[in-house]
Amino acid sequence: MIDMRQSFTSSFTWQLPFGKNRAIGSNWGGAADAILGGWQIGGLVSLRTGFPFEVTFPGDPQNSGTTNRGDRVGSGVLSNPTIDNWFDQSAFVVSAPGVYGTNGRNVLRGPGGKNFDFMLGKRFRMPWEGHTVQFRFEAFNFTNTPQFGQPNGGMLRAATGTINRAGEPRRIQFGLKYLF
Repeated sequence: MIDMRQSFTSSFTWQLPFGKNRAIGSNWGGAADAILGGWQIGGLVSLRTGFPFEVTFPGDPQNSGTTNRGDRVGSGVLSNPTIDNWFDQSAFVVSAPGVYGTNGRNVLRGPGGKNFDFMLGKRFRMPWEGHTVQFRFEAFNFTNTPQFGQPNGGMLRAATGTINRAGEPRRIQFGLKYLF
């Protein structure tokens, strides 16, 4: 279950070029600099392929006390899977009694994931040297992209091939931090 074939993660922080000693607004007065200067944006992007999952059948026709995976008679991969039908169920059949099936473990992959977290922050200088207050707006899963769970790989059930779990939706928070 931990075999993630491809994963990409990257982050960035950019101090916007507005305010005193910056490219834009280097000669601003105190009020303009306090409002428009000192802003930064940041983000974190994560892209990954899906985790493997297995297709199983109820019971133990091979009488071995192990998982019944049945026989695999096709690839099981759909060209356009949906959360209501993630894999081709006709590619898996019950194995004959007393015989191990030909279906392997973790032969299919669940949905991949895309996530973008965003941050907007502003530093306010305090009258004491080296003291600042930082305001932050943070949005986790900023684009509110669904992070679907694994499909139900248990055959001969009403929910076979469906995905009925998802990760957290967008979360927003504000924060204040005093730095000294």
